[in-house]
Amino acid sequence: MIPRIGITAVMAAIGFAALPAMAASPPNAHQPALQPAHQPTQASHSPDWRYTYAAPSRHQAAPFALPAAASVLFSNFASAYPNGLYFSGEGNTITGPGVLFSPGITSAAQFTPAAAGTATSVYAAVGYISGNSLVDVSIYTDAGGVPGTALVSAETGVKPVAGACCQVIKARFPSGVALSAGTPYWVVIAADSPSNSTFSGAWALSTTNQVSDVLAGTNFDGAGWKSYPTNTPPAFAVTGD
Repeated sequence: MIPRIGITAVMAAIGFAALPAMAASPPNAHQPALQPAHQPTQASHSPDWRYTYAAPSRHQAAPFALPAAASVLFSNFASAYPNGLYFSGEGNTITGPGVLFSPGITSAAQFTPAAAGTATSVYAAVGYISGNSLVDVSIYTDAGGVPGTALVSAETGVKPVAGACCQVIKARFPSGVALSAGTPYWVVIAADSPSNSTFSGAWALSTTNQVSDVLAGTNFDGAGWKSYPTNTPPAFAVTGD
């Protein structure tokens, strides 16, 4: 696994002054205004910016619960901890093309439904850091261990703050997509499609299974997918609610 040290330390080592974490370019008319409720948190990053480490936040809230009527096709939200669905202090980085230093980082996590069903929603532990507050959530086919073709996608806002536990974002698809049992798929989360999106955030990690590796993926600025095995993938659920 890549060594995990803060970007501030790296910058100090090469003679740069510390900058606000994941600084974004100035807003413009094409970017949604930042919601007043959003209080950006401080964060540091691994040298390649794949991982984000969020400072503890005062925005903790009662843990989210999946709807009782939902048909759960996949979930790696923790259930053993009464007040924690996921680990909020660390996550996979998501940034828009307009973010300084680390433009266009898209994150993905592979999952395999145990039973066939129609997916209509994805719940994901994505927290906000800075910039505009929209992301695109998609389900992709698997192409030899990386995301292949998008099957369905939806735009959603990000209200949870990175470093806080335990709320999630929800993307509801305008039409469901049929998933097969035992077939791998991917959930892919990217900053919303405008070419100057300044969203930056962290997809918090699951703590459900810390023994068996699964695949997660990163795409840096559209250069192509790179997958890697991990026992702490991003936390999410796919449902048919």
